[in-house]
Amino acid sequence: MILLMAKKLIDLEFVSWFRIYKPGNYILTKENAYLRILRRLGEYINGVTLARQNINRLKPQFLVEITGDVLDIGGFDGIFKNYYKNGKYLNVDIIDGPQIDLVADLANMKEIESNTIGGIICVSVIEHTLNPESAIREIYRCLKPGGKAFVSSPWLFEMHMMPNDYLRFSSYMCEKYFNAFDIIGVNYTNSYFGLLAHIAQHNIFLRLTFGLAFFLVDAVCKDTPKWATQISYILQKPLK
Repeated sequence: MILLMAKKLIDLEFVSWFRIYKPGNYILTKENAYLRILRRLGEYINGVTLARQNINRLKPQFLVEITGDVLDIGGFDGIFKNYYKNGKYLNVDIIDGPQIDLVADLANMKEIESNTIGGIICVSVIEHTLNPESAIREIYRCLKPGGKAFVSSPWLFEMHMMPNDYLRFSSYMCEKYFNAFDIIGVNYTNSYFGLLAHIAQHNIFLRLTFGLAFFLVDAVCKDTPKWATQISYILQKPLK
């Protein structure tokens, strides 16, 4: 009977409060180390993936360094339109929607003039395009010299947004795609234990037992491209 109950818990689909892929909240202020781990622990329990937790911190940090107009490829909310003060902030998607400012195809953004954009954000989009090389070339073309791009994509991450999930990019492949840029920074979301925490997060029973243990161990381990669920790059278009 106990084993049967345990199996039912492991097989249980999450109720809405525990559903994975919650977007979480952007962290717009500086966190000390203690607050950061406590806040991320709460986010993990609530179903915000480690990848999304990192994005919610890296994206505001990226914008601090940008001047000029910003394109947020796949952006879907309006929070940064008020937060960003150094130019226009435009959400771009291939399909129109409530917060979309420009409908355009990342692989052919003919609506944008070359060498005009101060910053481009492209989070978890290139895995959904059949022509990532063209998408990267378009990001390069649109940026003004010295402009920066924040490009982030999953690595060891399950299929999502089916059926339009096509590709995964290792750190080695990313560096080949980004060879025209100067690579300013790179972030690997987690270690091996973080990957286990991510997998356990899909089930409420595993999340609140083994998942929590894996999460806490990951917090003191070095992040690595080998086991990362998400890899994020800060790229700069050369001045020349």
